[in-house]
Amino acid sequence: GWLLNNQMLIPSAPNGTSELLIIKALETLEKEDCHYVEAGPVTRADLGEIHGMSKTIEHLTRLVFKGAKRVFHLDGYETFWTKFDPKIEGCYLSFPNKNIGYSSVKALTAAFN
Repeated sequence: GWLLNNQMLIPSAPNGTSELLIIKALETLEKEDCHYVEAGPVTRADLGEIHGMSKTIEHLTRLVFKGAKRVFHLDGYETFWTKFDPKIEGCYLSFPNKNIGYSSVKALTAAFN
């Protein structure tokens, strides 16, 4: 199967262009007898830092995460990323004001659509 990752939409593209590209990619994979396609985020090896919880809850959360990775075989994504070694960069949001207004929420909604 294949993993579709980082599907980006450009606001200046004509309506439906990005969707058409994804549909054509899926149709091509179907013609090539692809058995499955996955789209979405890739799980990390661990949870990283956890703030605002007691040590007991933090420990329990880490155990549940490790159990879910084992039960649902979520390490397959990690194997893929380790094999092909893509460059991963952080992503940050910066707002001009302390308070987030309607326009900021609208922009975030469009960015994460």
